[in-house]
Amino acid sequence: LDTQRFDESEKMLKQAMDIFKRLAETNPQAYEPALANCYNDLGVLYYNTQRFDESKQMHKVALEIYKYFGNDKEYVIPDEIDGKKVTEIGSYAFSGCGELTSVTIPDGVTYISYDAFDSCTSLETITIPTSVTSIGYRAFNNCTSLKSITIPASVTYIDSEVFYNCT
Repeated sequence: LDTQRFDESEKMLKQAMDIFKRLAETNPQAYEPALANCYNDLGVLYYNTQRFDESKQMHKVALEIYKYFGNDKEYVIPDEIDGKKVTEIGSYAFSGCGELTSVTIPDGVTYISYDAFDSCTSLETITIPTSVTSIGYRAFNNCTSLKSITIPASVTYIDSEVFYNCT
């Protein structure tokens, strides 16, 4: 990949990202997946030019943007999204999913970020795999229907108020 083509490609992807960021402010369900794809494509571009740290960061942002936008009562989080292994449940990824009653997190996820399941008021059960080592601040904040959760021995860090306002 020559420098001029790289620069042009990088510029076009960043312009597309700016557009999708603005559109996502008004309609996140329609435009956040496209924004995540732009981050992913930029990550591939960086990888192909051996800018590995930047590539890793772009892929991480892409995976964090992918959010759950469904209205299923039971949901099994996929272990891969667009060929990328899911390793983290991002902040607010399921926040406010009021219909959700059950979630299964795939093996390979190591971190459940802060407020990941905030205000999932119908969430009753969650399955956490042994790959998870850390659970962030208020990860299950306001999950007022939570009845069953098993925290495996692999979890070595649980931040404060993980189950704040749970009954």
